[in-house]
Amino acid sequence: MQQYFQDDPLHTWQTKYRRLYSEIFDKLAAAMFTSKELQEHISHEELRDAFDDICYATRKKYEELTIEDARAFLDRFYRRPGRYRFFFPARNLWGYPDGYVVGECSLNSLRHLPQDVRHRISSGWKYTYSREKEIYGSRGESDYENSKMSETYFCVEVRAFGRRTAIETATRLANQGRNILKCFHHISHLPKLREFYFLKGRTFLHIGDLRYVSGWESHPTGLFPEQEKYVSLISRLVRNRESDEITRKCISAIDLYGMIEPDTPNEVSFLLSVIAIECLLLGRDDRDLLGWKLREKIAMLLGDTPEWFTWFLNKANPTQEECDGARIDARECLSKRVADMYDKRSRFAHPDVHGQSQITEQDLDFASLVFELSLQKLLTLRERGITHVYRDSLGDPKSLDSFIDRMKYSAVQP
Repeated sequence: MQQYFQDDPLHTWQTKYRRLYSEIFDKLAAAMFTSKELQEHISHEELRDAFDDICYATRKKYEELTIEDARAFLDRFYRRPGRYRFFFPARNLWGYPDGYVVGECSLNSLRHLPQDVRHRISSGWKYTYSREKEIYGSRGESDYENSKMSETYFCVEVRAFGRRTAIETATRLANQGRNILKCFHHISHLPKLREFYFLKGRTFLHIGDLRYVSGWESHPTGLFPEQEKYVSLISRLVRNRESDEITRKCISAIDLYGMIEPDTPNEVSFLLSVIAIECLLLGRDDRDLLGWKLREKIAMLLGDTPEWFTWFLNKANPTQEECDGARIDARECLSKRVADMYDKRSRFAHPDVHGQSQITEQDLDFASLVFELSLQKLLTLRERGITHVYRDSLGDPKSLDSFIDRMKYSAVQP
């Protein structure tokens, strides 16, 4: 790099060579990432870091590098991806059964982690006890240790050529699991997972992010048994690397909704919830009249579901007769509420055009409810063979849009 600064001043890099470097890197990276193994096991940024080493090893300038130079270097130093085992502590999450599967992760208490990992993690407790004892409400060191042993860890194994890629991949997968729990178990106090331990061979590393928030969360089995089937379904889709449009939309929407943190302002939480709903239901044929198409789809998909009847009638277990009598009014009410929701979303996102709009707790609760019900409905339809939104042909049996049309134009839901 010093060669590029020899003609002074120091801004030479910015004015003369930055664009050249970017063009060369992009060209070589595009060629390298034609390899599926490289796509999966090395990140764009880690490959960028390796380019300095390639220049040093070949004694060439950036503009002199060839694809063969890069491949030879990677073949020599990145022969096979390494195995990394990550453990992300969720310090205020309790009670999940050991081995509980969520996405690519399994949840385990510290007691059920490998002995060497458990020993290395617990070896530092004598230094953290005085700082953390009040947070855990511990009456002594023994009580503190028992609490720490019961904490939940998101455990995930990844394979990668380098440490940076391994950390990026594992952090993404762990937080994807956390987002799934947020969507189906109504967990609101679990912050984004940043702290982790990882083990690779004999190398053990701890990256800390010691943050605590008020509130404790526990596994809700028994309270919401119906939700477990959705957690199991989305976890299976993630692990099987399903690539159909509906699966991709569900995963993207979960990640969007998971961006809501405990301290996120209501306005931003509301906006993210509505965007997640759009991500789920709108397709490439929905470029115009988005608000109208969204309200129609939601009203048709959710307007006569038990969950919406419970909300509309404000009754825990309405009878079938009550539901039949309220069917039209319930669907009409849902359509109107969705229209109001989208209008507020537009006013907040484009205040100069539509004017300001106050987002209330009720607005946020409704948007969260619609997102959760839409996600559950889409996963259910995915099990029934619906794999994409846009209809490729009239009556396309795998299209969500065709399914909704059949609902609109038939007396009985198919």
